[in-house]
Amino acid sequence: MTPPSTPTSRPLYKAVGLDPGGTTGWAIWRRLQPHSTRPAFECGQIGPTEHHMRLYRFLMQEDPDVVIYEGFWYRPHLPNAELISNEYIGVIRLWAKEHQKFCIKQPVFKNGNSFVKDQLLERMALWSPGRPHAMDAYRQLINYLVTRQGMTGLIPPKENRGA
Repeated sequence: MTPPSTPTSRPLYKAVGLDPGGTTGWAIWRRLQPHSTRPAFECGQIGPTEHHMRLYRFLMQEDPDVVIYEGFWYRPHLPNAELISNEYIGVIRLWAKEHQKFCIKQPVFKNGNSFVKDQLLERMALWSPGRPHAMDAYRQLINYLVTRQGMTGLIPPKENRGA
């Protein structure tokens, strides 16, 4: 039995966002249980060395309900395009299929074309300088949680600086 393409029929307890590439960024959101000591969000990066098995083992260890990943768009005019991204996307999709988990491809969200900008990550206390791939994974994850799961409460209100 193949699960539906979007996880709307059951509760979401853990989601992983990925920015696959030569260095793969990851971000995790967990629904916290009462008295939990684990953070709701965490992030990191795998690579830049070859990491197909490390990525697969990471997904095995975390066992998320849904994996959201940044799709790959080949642009021949960019000489430094990392074609290896497609290999890591294959690892993600294989893991999801083998474990009957939801796997959602999203567009490339860089700082300019997503509502999840650097400033929002800073307001959410998630910004981590020097970890660009992890920040892109956060963009994928938060975009999904807010726009597809309706978790608008994750976004803190803007500070009122006028008086």
